Amino acid sequence: MLYSKPDVKVTRLDDRRFSDKIWAAKEGAREWTKKNIEGKSFTNKDTGWDVTITGKGIRKVLSGNKEDALNHIEAVRAIPDLLENAVLTETHIEINDKLYRVKLTIKETNDGKMFYDQA
Repeated sequence: MLYSKPDVKVTRLDDRRFSDKIWAAKEGAREWTKKNIEGKSFTNKDTGWDVTITGKGIRKVLSGNKEDALNHIEAVRAIPDLLENAVLTETHIEINDKLYRVKLTIKETNDGKMFYDQA
């Protein structure tokens, strides 16, 4: 192996906080992110990058229809933990005993590194 990476930490969510209806869940997630994480930065332990959560990034995360949409929406609560514990290649989340691989795309701008999307 050319280099070693730390073990991938699984972030766990065991409850549904927003809603069982997709539209209401998106609205709840938007409100939660504005109050709790939008505009804040988190440092990734693997890379040392400071990543800022932007409103644009959150809107992108909550847009469109995703497979397993309600769990995808609930996963916004885990964005800080996912960003802090992701290794450069991957990270994982477990929601109600179901394991998902999470793809985080970090867009680098002149201002630094900004959170953009999760899939």
